[in-house]
Amino acid sequence: MKALLIALSLVVASSASASSAFTHDNNLYLTILGDSCNTLSASLKVDDLCRRDRVTANQVKDCRVDLLVMSTAMACEEQTTLPTAKVIKIDLAQTLVDNHATRLIIGQGENKMVVKINRMIVDEKMFCRTIVRDGSFGQPKGEAQHCVRFSNGKMADNANTFFGNPPTLEDFKVVGNKIITTSGAKEIARIAFTIVDRKLVNEVGAVLTEQK
Repeated sequence: MKALLIALSLVVASSASASSAFTHDNNLYLTILGDSCNTLSASLKVDDLCRRDRVTANQVKDCRVDLLVMSTAMACEEQTTLPTAKVIKIDLAQTLVDNHATRLIIGQGENKMVVKINRMIVDEKMFCRTIVRDGSFGQPKGEAQHCVRFSNGKMADNANTFFGNPPTLEDFKVVGNKIITTSGAKEIARIAFTIVDRKLVNEVGAVLTEQK
């Protein structure tokens, strides 16, 4: 019978408010009252004026969002439906919140919450990955460390040293969860890395982890 009840569970969506909220490393953490039986998830409905895909050129600091909470609607036994506070994590990079926004305004009226967006700081940090060289292009076989270091607005990347060249040094800035670098006389900009769960992911999917 229990398996049957689970199979027949529904998902119910509704507007809701959180009892508390904060951000860390571009993730939004919400505390929402649920019960000990059903599962909660949440998403953000982003105001048109601060969607990152908007066609207007307005600058964004505060971003208004509505919180949409989804809950299963299982036929639970009475003793399993006790009120329970649950923490839900939302990766802001996976929402339409503008990368330049500095605050979220969640909800309206008495239930409104204002949350500062704390993004990951990479300055004065180094991220590395281990690569295995097969001896092609004149490189010695074996493992090597590919590392990038951020300091004083510059990103140093040692990838070129594998070919006998000096490391590259580029200006960088963090926009949302993207690390954008500029180099050369024409200051050509490119997305060098995407920040995902405190790791750096480059355009080919290679993952670099922070070095302590």
